[in-house]
Amino acid sequence: MPTKSTAVSTTKARPARRRRSTAKTTTKPVAKVSTTKATKPTAPKLMEQPKVITTSFKNGEAYNKQVEWVKPEVDLISFDSYRKDFHNRMLVHNYECHMLVEDLKKAYHASTPFIKKSLDFLQVQYKVVEKQFSTVSTTN
Repeated sequence: MPTKSTAVSTTKARPARRRRSTAKTTTKPVAKVSTTKATKPTAPKLMEQPKVITTSFKNGEAYNKQVEWVKPEVDLISFDSYRKDFHNRMLVHNYECHMLVEDLKKAYHASTPFIKKSLDFLQVQYKVVEKQFSTVSTTN
C-alpha cells in the first residue's frame, strides 16, 4: 500500500511580480487601415424547382393547399449525345481497368521471388524446431 511521505517541502514563495515603469509615453498617430473579413468560397446554389401553390377557399377560409410543380424551360440533351458520352466514359473506364490489371500483374511478379524465398526459409526453420521438439519428447 502506498504511504504518505513525511518529507517537508522546502519551496519558498515567489516574490511578487514587479510592474513596469510608469514613465509617461507619447502616442503616435497611426494610419487607419480598413480590413475586411475573409469569407469562405460558397458552393453554387442549386436552383429551386419552380412551383405554384394553389389554395381553395370556402367561406373565406383556406381549406386545401396544393403544390403544383411547373416544368422548367431548359435545353434537353439529345439521346445521341447521352449515348456518345456513355460510350466515351466506358472507353476511359476500360482503359483504367486494363492499367489496374497490368499494375497488379507487375506487383505479383515483383513479389513472387520474395514470397518463395520466405516460404523456403520458414519450411527449413519449421523442420529445425520440429526436430528439437521430437528429441525432447523422446528423451522424457
